[in-house]
Amino acid sequence: MIWRPVSSFASFHDLVDPVREDGAVSTTSTIPSRISGLPVTSIEGGAFEFCASLTAIIIGTSVTNIGELAFYHCTGLTGVYFKVNALTAVSPLFNGDDNVTVYYLPGTTGWDTPLAGLPPVLWNAQVQTRRIREFLVKRGG
Repeated sequence: MIWRPVSSFASFHDLVDPVREDGAVSTTSTIPSRISGLPVTSIEGGAFEFCASLTAIIIGTSVTNIGELAFYHCTGLTGVYFKVNALTAVSPLFNGDDNVTVYYLPGTTGWDTPLAGLPPVLWNAQVQTRRIREFLVKRGG
């Protein structure tokens, strides 16, 4: 299944519950491994373009392809967290996203080369989760 949003605005809000129970706007998202029982294997190019409020995204285990400029000009994006082995992504992927870091889980393979020009960093899930929470608290999210 290719995750194909109707628009960048809809795509962000389709994957994220934009308003949490406490009333704050959510700024993180997870691309699930399955939707309606079907594996999500691709993220369409431009899927999150101009989602400036997006700060972090977790890529599910079944994703094998990310289209060109999927995260174009997501100026608030600081972390993309991969639960999968390294994949081939079309460059540019993060154009205009000057503060983004690509993270990968221990035990995954192929992360010895940059992804779309960015060197991958080992994801320490406990530390990164704490940092995301701290960042959101600072931003009021």
